[in-house]
Amino acid sequence: MVGMDVKAFAAAIERRFGHQQDERRVEELKKLLQSRMKAAGAKDYAAYERVLQRDGEWLALAPLLTVPETYFWRMPEHFEALAQDVLPKVLAANAGSKTLRMLSAGCASGEEAYTLRMLLDERFPQLADWKVEIVGVDLSEAALERARVGVYSEWSLRATSEARRRVNFTKVGKLWKLGAKPRAGVTFRRENLLDAWPLGEAGYDVVFCRNVLIYFSEEAIRGAIAGLVRRMAVGGYLFLGPAESLRGATGEFALCRSRDVFYYRRQGTGAANAVAEEGNWYESIGKAAGRIGKMGGVKVAALPAKEPVVDPLVLASALTEAGRYGEAEKACRQVLEVDAMNAGAHFLLGLCLEQGGELEAAEAEMTRATYLDTGFSMAHVHRGLIARRRGDDGAAVKSFKFALGAVKDEEEGRLKLFGGGFDRDGLRQICERELRRLEGKA
Repeated sequence: MVGMDVKAFAAAIERRFGHQQDERRVEELKKLLQSRMKAAGAKDYAAYERVLQRDGEWLALAPLLTVPETYFWRMPEHFEALAQDVLPKVLAANAGSKTLRMLSAGCASGEEAYTLRMLLDERFPQLADWKVEIVGVDLSEAALERARVGVYSEWSLRATSEARRRVNFTKVGKLWKLGAKPRAGVTFRRENLLDAWPLGEAGYDVVFCRNVLIYFSEEAIRGAIAGLVRRMAVGGYLFLGPAESLRGATGEFALCRSRDVFYYRRQGTGAANAVAEEGNWYESIGKAAGRIGKMGGVKVAALPAKEPVVDPLVLASALTEAGRYGEAEKACRQVLEVDAMNAGAHFLLGLCLEQGGELEAAEAEMTRATYLDTGFSMAHVHRGLIARRRGDDGAAVKSFKFALGAVKDEEEGRLKLFGGGFDRDGLRQICERELRRLEGKA
């Protein structure tokens, strides 16, 4: 009976917060459930379900369900891309209003939000007379209170240089107290990404939502992204974690790449453009088409006159990224008519079929891709994901182990073409997470 209660508890957590509970956490969830039932004076789970109808109980649960891992200047390549490529465009677009709005979603104890403020102070002195707003939101009120206090341990500053410490912090014993300047315009509040947000919240120019969606179910990811879309300015930019992607979640964004960093730009027209890259994505694709084409033996073909010349395999990848699966499937089949041994086309076709719920056909395409190229790490990853979805844990484990072995040697150009926004480390994290989950069930 306790096992059934834990399953019901996990399902309630997923409905409320979107968090998909790992099978390895059954004992942990059982202890948490027993603790909360005792605190609430609930004699059985039916009584505790009534307690869960109160917002106060969810407020108490939130900090117990998340383990925030954050620090200042985490993933510095994101901040560099933001400063060099994204913000100059945003500031030029907002020059008339002189306003800049940024959101740190899943901000935990505030390090990310304050890093954004520090970046602006360091690199954009012209914002001195602008209205700058940086909002951090999180489920945990306890974490948000730590953010508001602004006192941090050495661990939180482990990637912060001595120069930045001198400018932004004061040493207080073994701790570091944030100064007034990096607090300017930064506020925090408790929010659930799956809830309806307050009116008037539209218009964020930049959103950081890193390493939040990796804990969500597929349905929750779609819901959270839909909420973010409604609150972003058209043309606004979204940064996700390296193991996260919007593939299949929305058609509102174009994939961007600069300085080997992937991020997204809100299109506002149902992804009118398949992909975009700062510094002309299509021009870069044109230059790389010959090299990429050699991988699959595909000749370069012309698109309609007003669009550039693009390898059809690259076009299929772009259409898949944009969620235009019908068009992508057609493009894949056209490639396969010319070259039935093209591993990349089989992989992309598998993605399209998977999105359509045709798991058996999708797995067959992924299998063909891995047979044609045993080092095709992304195909191994998706073959594992499909096997897990249909309940074949043994096949899933085998595929993820193959993927781990292949990803370290994966060709960089193919990662960018087929990786769905994931870099090498992101794919490795996916494999390791899935293996922990699967092997924890054994």
